Amino acid sequence: MHNLLILKVIPTLLNRLYQPVIRNSKPAIIKTKAGKESTKHIQIEALRTKANKMLTGDLSMKIDFCIAKGKNEPDVDAVIKLTLDSLEDVMYKNDKQIKFLQVAKHLNQEESELIVLVEEMKVENKSQKIKTKNLSKK
Repeated sequence: MHNLLILKVIPTLLNRLYQPVIRNSKPAIIKTKAGKESTKHIQIEALRTKANKMLTGDLSMKIDFCIAKGKNEPDVDAVIKLTLDSLEDVMYKNDKQIKFLQVAKHLNQEESELIVLVEEMKVENKSQKIKTKNLSKK
């Protein structure tokens, strides 16, 4: 079983998603307004396009983010963090389920978009060797 999500926007840059604060005399990090809006947008689109049930078990994920010509390119880690966090309780229960992650950044595209494919991993009974489908096919 798999879930495919295509967003026509690239998430906010990581340095605009979180803000350091002091809580109870201890440093903490909270989401900014822009971070909350980006998370909500990803969750709404995932819920709108989701045809399958929530995925359980070990998962593999492929993230392709395409950057339009002339747009600033975000860091890979920014896109990964926001995407993984935003899809919790929407496509899967916890991002700890993700055992395989492949990320690609494509520059100078016609439009900016984020493509996420999440699949349940298959496990062979005899050898317990984990097999994943070919994620390069859409």
